[in-house]
Amino acid sequence: MISGCNGNAVRTSDTISNVYLTLLNPNNGIATLQWNRPALSPLPGMTDVTILREYPAGTWTPIATIPFNSTQFFDTIDICSAFLNYSVVYQTPACNFNSNISGDDFEDMITPDIPVITAVSIDTLTGNININWSQNTQLDTYGYVIYRRDENGFLVEIDTVWGISNTSYIDLFPVNGPLTYSVAAFDSCFTNAIPQTYQTSAKGNIHTSNFLTSTRNPCDNSATFTWTGYEGWGANLADYTLFMRENNGPWTQAGTATGTTFDIQLTPLSSYCFSVRANNTSGAIAFSNLDYFAMNGPVPPAVHYLRVATVDDLTVTLRHEISTGSNISAVSFQKYNPRNGQFEQIALIPATSTTLSFNDVLVDVNSYSYRYRAVVVDSCGTYGAASNEANTILLKVTTDQTSLVNYVHWSSYSEFDGTVLLYHLFRGIDGVYDPTPIASVTNDHRFYEDDVSNYGPYSGRFCYFVTAQEGNNQYGFAEFSNSNKVCAAVTPLVYIPNAFTPGGLNPIFQPVVSFIEPYDYEFTVLDRWGQRMFTTKDVSEGWDGVHQLTGKLSEFGTYSYVVRIIDGNQQEVVYRGSVTLIR
Repeated sequence: MISGCNGNAVRTSDTISNVYLTLLNPNNGIATLQWNRPALSPLPGMTDVTILREYPAGTWTPIATIPFNSTQFFDTIDICSAFLNYSVVYQTPACNFNSNISGDDFEDMITPDIPVITAVSIDTLTGNININWSQNTQLDTYGYVIYRRDENGFLVEIDTVWGISNTSYIDLFPVNGPLTYSVAAFDSCFTNAIPQTYQTSAKGNIHTSNFLTSTRNPCDNSATFTWTGYEGWGANLADYTLFMRENNGPWTQAGTATGTTFDIQLTPLSSYCFSVRANNTSGAIAFSNLDYFAMNGPVPPAVHYLRVATVDDLTVTLRHEISTGSNISAVSFQKYNPRNGQFEQIALIPATSTTLSFNDVLVDVNSYSYRYRAVVVDSCGTYGAASNEANTILLKVTTDQTSLVNYVHWSSYSEFDGTVLLYHLFRGIDGVYDPTPIASVTNDHRFYEDDVSNYGPYSGRFCYFVTAQEGNNQYGFAEFSNSNKVCAAVTPLVYIPNAFTPGGLNPIFQPVVSFIEPYDYEFTVLDRWGQRMFTTKDVSEGWDGVHQLTGKLSEFGTYSYVVRIIDGNQQEVVYRGSVTLIR
């Protein structure tokens, strides 16, 4: 039998045959090759069979070497679209057994393998997010598509990584919470979509980064750490390790937890940085974000100001300004006790707003000026810094009954941040206050002489209070502090004639009164037997000598009178006497 080596070898042997290759194209992106062996058993030196593919035209490339007994091979097409020829070759030291050449049109119809994310980890040096995944096994892989879940819960494409061996990505997105990622692979083939896109695998399983937060208790210098938990490893998640840096020192292990919380005691007045690491049973790791803070005590408030202490009728109203969100739990309002020289707490008000108020009712505002302050109480219950001190205004009035002058003087107010701009003095007559001050004086003139001699028609009761006006302060507002209200009464002026001449020069007998209550006035004339001749409640009405009941002019003689008035102090004053009627 003549075979092999172009028919140049002649020997007697077992039966051998030529190699015939059959190529099947199921149009699924896989070429199926089938052939026969040249002999039932390998010839000397014949150990395997080589699969060759021609692409591009004229270039034959070995794509696989398989054992001698194999008579079938499946070639996954990694060329987008081409006419491909195949051949199989059995080699011996002496010669080769080449099959026929068989070819067909093929297309790459198989998408790349789905990448598997290894870890999503935060770089503890830069704070950036590192995503790592497995390299695709299909050689025609061009690169990878990176997806991140948006605020609506959808995975959106954020970037493309080119190159089959580039299996990591750094995301500069701000880490404000756990971030979820997925990766897909794409090959060199375009799809039929418009616009054209590369043939891309499905998205890989999602992985969500770990997000670390903490709460601190400065009262006992403890901290509780909580993290969201790493997602993506499933049952391969082993545990978590908490790492810390104190005062910019080296990273040290603070502890290990299988859950997602950890409590720790810290050193006061030290600065810290923490990160939690998720540990995979296979050795993969993923760090969380960094949590920086200083273990300081409660922070003093930026604003701590006793705005005003002002008299409101018979009480004192306090207003205090404080900046919230500064670990201040309450404000202690305190009043100075001159008996022991100490400030004593009169109210503890929760710091629920920027402006806090309190009314002190245990005061005698007409006798004393009171001194107040406010002290902050932090979240640990510790009493801290005291505010400025405020002294209420005490106003006094004395009256010169001869010259009909009221002397008004008052104590100074303290302590406005903007100092006292002016004192405004207000006067009330018969209980009605004029909204316009009768005087406005500077801080060094805390007195006023009020001449009331021209107010005879009124009751003679004059009341006063003063208001201290604050100048502009650093907080952008100005306050007013009122003093107590003090009233002074001018002694009524009463002149009663002792004779009159009806029809003559002095025809009317009428008392002349000033500084009395005009609505509580009574003037009565009696005869010698005590019978009423005349009476009136009108200060402008007098007796003309006519008997009020008979209408007849009274006889010459002496008559008695009674004048009842109410003075400015609401006291009744009675004047009795006699008058002579001359005809």
